[in-house]
Amino acid sequence: MALTELEALAARVRFDLASAGFTPVAPDHEDDPEGGLLVLHHEDHIAVSWGMHDRS
Repeated sequence: MALTELEALAARVRFDLASAGFTPVAPDHEDDPEGGLLVLHHEDHIAVSWGMHDRS
């Protein structure tokens, strides 16, 4: 898959998860202290993980 196709797929996954009520983290803000769903492309696949809220 080309990089632009992976970026488009990541955007669709982010949109679908947000539509389902999850809070996605904006691209390039993986260290957001509010936490939320991380959707990013890594090499040739899409990764989805949960970023924890910084409660310090």
